[in-house]
Amino acid sequence: RGVKSIIGDFWSESVYNISTAKLVDLGFLVPTVFGWPEDNEQYHMEEFNDFDGIGCSDFSAEQLARMAKIATSDRTLTQRIIMRVIELTRERNGVLITCASKRHCEQAAEFLPDGSWAIITDDTGYKTRKKVLTDAKNGKIKYLLQIGCLTTGFDAPIIDTSVLLRRIGSLTLLVQLLGRGMRILKQIGRAHV
Repeated sequence: RGVKSIIGDFWSESVYNISTAKLVDLGFLVPTVFGWPEDNEQYHMEEFNDFDGIGCSDFSAEQLARMAKIATSDRTLTQRIIMRVIELTRERNGVLITCASKRHCEQAAEFLPDGSWAIITDDTGYKTRKKVLTDAKNGKIKYLLQIGCLTTGFDAPIIDTSVLLRRIGSLTLLVQLLGRGMRILKQIGRAHV
């Protein structure tokens, strides 16, 4: 997942290495199709281009707060972005939307169809989180908005689209986020939202 070798003090050798591309070729994962928004349908966060991209660390709390301020400063822009997300994911099963803050999640959710979404943050209680994740896995909700809570340990093959509404601070974290939408869907016939 990273760009540096893990061979060193703890690991002495690599037994096997398999790439994401190979897993796609073997049929274990679906290929990721990247899309870039039009210039007038994106947040301008160029100040966050300078990071090392190594490991699992994300941007600092201060940087994320600045990102959130940029993302929530123009409701009309957020509305245009979400309307475009709805349009582009009309035929998709499940959409994981990564936001910059809880407020950003709430603002983005304002423009999604009623009953089609849920938000998970680090403040979400266990029972609520469990219900939301079950509803997402079963297709009862289409849009799952989150800040950074669903990068690992979350398996919902119905998620087939990842929308990133903020910059991601490392290659590892990016791969983990994209991985939420690369699993093979084994169930058929979900409830349409």
